[in-house]
Amino acid sequence: MLEKLEVVVNERREEEQAMQAEIEERQQKLQKYRELLIADGIDPTDLLEAAGASKTGRAKRAARPAKIFIR
Repeated sequence: MLEKLEVVVNERREEEQAMQAEIEERQQKLQKYRELLIADGIDPTDLLEAAGASKTGRAKRAARPAKIFIR
């Protein structure tokens, strides 16, 4: 019983370590791209603003009338 518990705990720890490594790798990549943008003279906030401005809102259509009327 104790061995099974140890196996489960060890697997869980390995999964957590793998997830943490992925998160750290992603953060390093983001930092690298941020530095590249700044080196090219582009502010990351300007990039976000430009991406936000390109979104267009969809016009909502009028509500459809009910098919069944309850009296």
